Amino acid sequence: MSKEHKGQDNIYPRSSDEARENGKKGGIASGEARRQKKTMREWLEIAMQAAMKDNGGQPIMSPDDPTRELTRKECAMLKLAAKAAKGDLKAIELSAKLSGEAETKVVVETATPAEKLAALIKEANKK
Repeated sequence: MSKEHKGQDNIYPRSSDEARENGKKGGIASGEARRQKKTMREWLEIAMQAAMKDNGGQPIMSPDDPTRELTRKECAMLKLAAKAAKGDLKAIELSAKLSGEAETKVVVETATPAEKLAALIKEANKK
């Protein structure tokens, strides 16, 4: 076997009709994939809007309004907030992204109060 590229004998230039037909097939497949993704998003949204039940089958009530049941989405957000409050960096980043503060810098607090103050002064002087 020569030093030529393997498989080059299988490659031939496509005619415009073949290219058009393959493009059409790709467009149809792409549309089908988009429809499937949309359906999955809709199903997930419906599932996340359902009321959350505890292990005993009782609905989980809202902490601020005891007459309102929490949805699965609300329970997930509360769990995310609890993880972020405990210092889970991935939870902090995700909650910042979901709340629209994705550009927020995540700072791990290991600095002393004097170092924090110096950093704040330096940041203020830059503006």
